[in-house]
Amino acid sequence: MLVPTALLAPFLAQVGDRMSRERALALAYLAIGFASSVTGVAAAMSLPSVVFYSFAAISTIAISMVRPTHLSTLPELAETPAQLTASNAVTSTIEAIAIFIGPLFAGAMIAISGPDAVFMATGVLMLIVGVLALAIHARARMTERKDPVGDALEGFRELRRRPGARSSRWDRPGLPCCPPLSALGAWSAQPRR
Repeated sequence: MLVPTALLAPFLAQVGDRMSRERALALAYLAIGFASSVTGVAAAMSLPSVVFYSFAAISTIAISMVRPTHLSTLPELAETPAQLTASNAVTSTIEAIAIFIGPLFAGAMIAISGPDAVFMATGVLMLIVGVLALAIHARARMTERKDPVGDALEGFRELRRRPGARSSRWDRPGLPCCPPLSALGAWSAQPRR
C-alpha cells in the first residue's frame, strides 16, 4: 500500500495549489473518512480481500494529502508571525502526542472489538473532521499556478540528487493513526472573530 502512496504523494500534495487549501484539506479528510469506513465495513462483513485492500490503499493515499495541505494552509490562516509559530508548535505537539496515543488506542480497540472497529472509528472521526474543516476560511490566498507534473518530478529528481532526504516521514508509523488530533492544529491557527 505504501508504493502507490509514495508514487502519488508528490502529485496529491499539490491539490492545495489547484483549489482552496482549506477545501483540499476537507477533501482529504473526507476521502480518508469514506475509505476507512468502507475498509471497516469490508472487514466486519468479511467482504473479498480486494475490497478491503483497495479501500485501505485509498485511505493511505488520501492521508498523504493531509500534511502538505495542512502546513500550507497555516500561513494563510495566521495573521501574525507569532500566530504562525504558535500554530506550528501546536501542530508538532499534537502530532507527537498522536504518534504515542494513536497506536495505543488502536491496539486497545483491536483487543476489545477487532480491527474493523479501528477502521470504522477512524472513518467516522475523519468524516467529522472533514465536515469541520469545511468551516475553515483563510483570510488570504497564496497560490501559484505551476505545472503539477513538472513540480512532482522535480521532487523525485531532488531525492536522486540528495539521498539523505529520502528518510522524510516514513520512519514515523504512528503518524497516520490520529489525523483528527493533527487537524486541531489547523483549527487552532484560524483567527477568531
